[in-house]
Formats: sequence, C-alpha cells, structure tokens
Amino acid sequence: MGHEQSSEKIEQALLLHECGRLDEARLIYQEIIKENHFQPPVLNLYGTLLLQQGFHGLAVAMLKKAIVATPDNEIYYNRLGAALNGMDENNKAVVAYSRSTFINNTLFEAQLNLGSALLKMGREIEAYIPAKHAVQLNPDSWIARFRLGSIYQSMEKYEQAVQELNVASEKNPHALEPYFQLCQIYNKSQNSKDGLKVAKKGLVLAPERFEFYPQLHGICLIKDQPQKFNVLRWTEQTVVVRSTDSNCWYLLALEYQRHDFRTKSLKSAMRSAILEPNSSKFYHTLSSAFLILGRFKSALFISQIASVVFPGSAPNNHLIWESLFSMGEKQAAWTYWKARFDCKDAPERIGLPEKKWQRGDSGKEKLLVCSEQGIGDEILYLSCLPDLLRDQTAVVVECDNRWKKLFERSFPSIKVVPRQIDYKEDDEVFYDYREVVTANNINSYVLNGDLPAFYRYSLCESVSSKGYLKADPVRIKKFEYVLSKISSKTLIGICWRSAFSEPVPFIYAKLDELISSLPEGDYCLVNLQYGDFTADIVRIESELGVKIHEVPDLNQLEDLDGVAALISCLDLVIAPSSSVLHLSCALGVPTISTYYPNFRSDARTDPLFGNCLPVLKPDDVFYSSVVAERTGIATRHFLKFGELPFKN
Repeated sequence: MGHEQSSEKIEQALLLHECGRLDEARLIYQEIIKENHFQPPVLNLYGTLLLQQGFHGLAVAMLKKAIVATPDNEIYYNRLGAALNGMDENNKAVVAYSRSTFINNTLFEAQLNLGSALLKMGREIEAYIPAKHAVQLNPDSWIARFRLGSIYQSMEKYEQAVQELNVASEKNPHALEPYFQLCQIYNKSQNSKDGLKVAKKGLVLAPERFEFYPQLHGICLIKDQPQKFNVLRWTEQTVVVRSTDSNCWYLLALEYQRHDFRTKSLKSAMRSAILEPNSSKFYHTLSSAFLILGRFKSALFISQIASVVFPGSAPNNHLIWESLFSMGEKQAAWTYWKARFDCKDAPERIGLPEKKWQRGDSGKEKLLVCSEQGIGDEILYLSCLPDLLRDQTAVVVECDNRWKKLFERSFPSIKVVPRQIDYKEDDEVFYDYREVVTANNINSYVLNGDLPAFYRYSLCESVSSKGYLKADPVRIKKFEYVLSKISSKTLIGICWRSAFSEPVPFIYAKLDELISSLPEGDYCLVNLQYGDFTADIVRIESELGVKIHEVPDLNQLEDLDGVAALISCLDLVIAPSSSVLHLSCALGVPTISTYYPNFRSDARTDPLFGNCLPVLKPDDVFYSSVVAERTGIATRHFLKFGELPFKN
C-alpha cells in the first residue's frame, strides 16, 4: 500500500470513527493493520475503537503492540490502562496508568484515571495524590472534582467531600453522580436540609432514576422534614417507576407504617417478599406488618419460615418470641427469648469464662452479669438483680457508666464495671472481657437479658412494687426544692417518645392526644423527655394552653443519676417503652406505660415491675387515640384515689 493511499484510508477510518460508525471504521482499521501492522498511531486508534465497543481483550493486544513500537508514549499507556480496567485487571491497569503519568506528569486523563483505579481498589490514600493533581491540571473539570470528592468521602473527610462535589455539580448541573454522592453524605450526617435540596434537584433532572428515591426516603425521615416534604408521595412514585424492585416496595411498606396505613403496609411488605424471597429483611417487614395489625399467628408463621430460610437472624427470632408472648404461649416464648443471641447478628464477646451460669449453680462462685442492648434495657433486665443476689453472693455487674453511681448506691455488695465495649476497624461492635475477668477472678457469666427468663419464667412470683434502685438523697432534696418553686400540686412526669426525632405511630402515642386526654385537676406536668423536645413543648403550650415544666441545668441524656433523683420526687410518671419508663419503675414511682406490658406477658400486669400499669393488653392493636383515652382514665383514677387501678 502506498503512503498516499494509506493516509487516505486512515482519514476515512478517522472520519467514520468520529461519526460513530464504529463497525465500518473497524473494518478499515483492520485492513490498514493487515497491510502495515507496524503503525503505532493506527494500532492506538484501533485499540481505542475496540475499547469503545467493549472488546477489551483485543484492545489490550493492539495497544501493547503500539507500546512495543513506541515505548514512551503516555497516551498509549493511558488507553492500555482503560482497557485493562474494563477487564477488571485492576493491578495491571494501575501499573499502566502509573507509567503514563511517569512519562508525562501533566496528562490530565492519566492522572484522573489513576486516581479512579486506585479508589476502585480501596486504596483511597494513594488515590488522593493523582486525583488532586488532576484537579490542579483542570480545575474546571466536573469529573475531576467528582472523583476527588468521592475519594474524600471514602476517607470520611465529609466536609472536603461536600465542597468538591458541590463544585462538580456547579460545573455540570446536569450530571447526576454528584447528587447521588451528596445524598449519601447528607443522609449519613443527618443533614436533612441540604440533603433534601440535593435529592429534589436530582429528581427534577431524572425522575426515572429510582436510585434517588431511597436516598430521599432516608433524608426526609431525619428530624422534621416529613412534615415539610411529602415523602410518601415520592416513595409511592418509586414503585411506579420500579414496580419489580423489591427494595422499593420494602421502603413503601416502611413509609406506610410511618403514616399508620397498616393494611397498605402489609400489602407492600407482601409484594417485596414475593419479589425477593431470598431477603431476610423483607420477611421481617412482612411479619412486623402482621404483628402491628394484631395478627399474631400470621406474624409467627412468617417469622418461623424466615428462621428456617435464614437461620441465625436476630430480627426474625425477635418477632417469633414477641408473637408467642402476645398469643400467651409463654413457655415457647421464653425458649426463643433465651436463644435471641444464638445467631450471626450477635455482637462478638471475647474473654468470657467457659461456664455460662444457670440458676441453681453454686452461689459462691464469682459471676459476671454482662450488659446487652440499650440503657433502658439494662434497667429492665436488672430488675431481676435482687432475685439473683438471693442466689448468688459474689456478683460483678457490667452496665453503661451513666448508671454506675446509681447501682453502687443501690447494691453496695456488688461491683459495678463500665461496658467493656470496643470497636473493630470497620466500626463493628464487640465486647472484650479479658481484663475484667482476670482482674476479678470471674468463674461464670450470664447476660442480663437472660435474668427474666430465669426469674420470671412462670410469672407466678410476686413482683415488688417498691422498686429496686435508690436515687441520691442529696440530689432528691435539691430537686424537691426546685419543684416546690414550680408548683405545690401533684407532680406528674411525662415522656412521649424515645430519642427518635419523629414519633412512630405503632409505638408512641401522639403528644397532643395524650395531653388532651388528661383530666382537669390539681396537678403539674414535669418534662422527662430527652433529646430534641423544645418544639413539642412550645407547640403544646401554644395550641392547648398546657405548660410542661422543665427542670433547669439537668442533662437528661448524660446525667442519669440526676434524672433518677428528679423522678424520685414525682408522684406519677407517664411514659412509653423507654429508659424513662424503666427507670421510673425501678425507682418504685407509680408509672403508667403507654405501651404493652414487658414481654406482652399478661393483661394489665407487668412481669418485671409491680408499680407499672400498661394501658394496652397483649392482644390490643396500638392506636394512639385508645392509648391516650386509657392513659387519661388511669390518671383520673390516680388523682382521685392516690393509686393506679391495678388488676388483682
């Protein structure tokens, strides 16, 4: 082939290549190479075309031939890296990109690609240098800004990540990738205001991109955003554009639960489980939907199926024992309760003695009572501690350090140690007991959550109404003085939710309904709500004219010994299932529970606290209005007779 003829064919191939007529261009490239295969530029162009068409193996072969002929061409190495990356040959791709940047440190594409390849391999720190260099070479490139932002995100440098991703979206407002990344960061950091703006921008650009909906769902559930933005409408739109996506139906089921649309939640949960029968969380959602509707047999059936299909799933085991307790099948329920942590989801506990304590063991051996779950659960389970101390003389109790003073004061004979909690590199929680066990000569251990299964198995033992904890008498005197300045009336402490920013309709009664149900009388409401509650109190005073008094200079999240002293000064406490409820019961203060009895074990009684009156029976379906009405009746009885209407 003559030089002139070869040039014409190359120009023809290039024109077709540029016009996107790749198949035609490929035939001409092949013809040129067949006749003169030592032309590196043609090999490069042909390799690039093959790369574009997804023929990565052939592209690698052509580009390697070009490199052999011209070993110091940074362009060829960069294209080779792209082809290797397409074959998931990540290490080789990094080598090729690195060679390209070594030859020419100013090649923007190579720096960008090297950073991306290293990030893909999880080598964020190494990826940072070429990615940063790429931004310096081309500060107006949105993709360079996006890559650098992604690396910052992987390094958990969220402030820098947000800065770069925002610049990326400014440089290219139509690019969706920065919006996805920003949604993830705002969701993780609970920045609902900015997260909502970004998610809405993304949906305006691409309403068909269902990936935005889960992000939007998560962001809008933070703080008060559900009241400002119709999350339900967008979640419903999810299943319109992705009707066969099980996760979309799952999110819709959760959203219907949040709005208390229980039948719709059940149907959506059924749809998600049908579409994805191999997912444990979808079975769990379906069983929960049945449980919320009071259909305990159905909830039990689904959970039992899930326990067979997904052995060792803590959430499904939880629903089994909750369903069994609700049905009155106490013996079977306790069996499942004791096995709640015999699963893959249980946190790792290292350094414990081999022997697991059983009731009836020798009372002289040194026993460690291990902590589990939240601070309210610790108070709940350790209600059986007085029973244990009658069987066991040498006891070490592990608990949240905020309870330490309270337990040491209440039980001078025991030793209290803080939670032996630790974290692995991936933030996974585990407990390390090696030092505690050695220092205290521990012989055996028991989880505090197992104590009710030992001491309330038959529910025939008399449960004390006096409580088992003793608050600080000095601080009690202090709070009595403070409260006397507020009111001389009957003092009623009130809590209406846990730390959740938004009430859950099948767990927490509406504050407005609770307050409206309370009878007129000579009493004063005292705030026991922790977390972000100010807006609720202001609204209730403004709309209903009811004052909920706050005690100044008391951190109700951190100063739990102070909270105990405050509660000890009150005449009555109204609370949902929370640390406030369990602490009030443990102190012996008459308490109205706006939730079910612990373990749903019996109607109008609580198996752990003799001073607690649950307003719901185990087979009741939770409705806020019903809870509020019964709370009002119980409060009226207390104000009239000085005691709660316990069922004999």
